[in-house]
Amino acid sequence: MADSVFHTMLTRLDESRTSIAEHLAEGGAKDQETYWKLVGKYEALTIIRNDVKDIEKKYIEA
Repeated sequence: MADSVFHTMLTRLDESRTSIAEHLAEGGAKDQETYWKLVGKYEALTIIRNDVKDIEKKYIEA
């Protein structure tokens, strides 16, 4: 069975979030500005992930 588009999107979002978290945990941000940009990107990806999960739930219920 092929993965749904929702599963594919959620997987990509999770991979991106994990990559950012690991980069920050390893001290990869070269300066404070870069750190805060990555934190903002992580938060944005989290919001998008939650929106996709909500849309998926509504799609399945419909």
